[in-house]
Amino acid sequence: MIAVEMTYWWKAWVGGSPAQSAVGILDQMGWDIVPGFQRFTVWMVVAVAVLAGSGSAIAWPQDFPSLVFPTAMIHAHEQEILKARVLTTDQWADYLIYLHPEQKVFVDGRSDFYGPEIGDQFLQVMRGMPGWEKVIEKYRFNLALIPVDTAAAQLLKQRPEWRVVADDGKQILFVLRQPDTRVLSE
Repeated sequence: MIAVEMTYWWKAWVGGSPAQSAVGILDQMGWDIVPGFQRFTVWMVVAVAVLAGSGSAIAWPQDFPSLVFPTAMIHAHEQEILKARVLTTDQWADYLIYLHPEQKVFVDGRSDFYGPEIGDQFLQVMRGMPGWEKVIEKYRFNLALIPVDTAAAQLLKQRPEWRVVADDGKQILFVLRQPDTRVLSE
């Protein structure tokens, strides 16, 4: 509505331009510039200039939003995660891959490339469905970064071979304990 009103003002202002003005000369040549200004007016440039000069610079985000992604936990354990075979959500895996493209994850946001078998196995683990342990063993996960409210988180808490490294109430980080390879002496 503002653009329409400004167009009317523009037409009224330009309509009375003398013939020797730039607008008048273009009009005499048969160029009607008013339709172009209906889509793009000088007022848009003025508005952008006023907004740009009206205050401090807009702070560009330095990281993904911590309300959605476990950014603090990932940064605190970045090197450990980077070396691991990670079980995590597809969205969090996207973030891990964004940070380190070489990161090994089970699934990420490109789930259509994985096919239904992998998708079903992912859901089997995250929902704690029968056989979830076999999927973890098959893919040799040694780290899990998952939401605390998943069935997988509750099941891994009960498993002695999985150690909780970090838990902030929203997301939890598990690491598979290394098997004890020492020989017991009598």
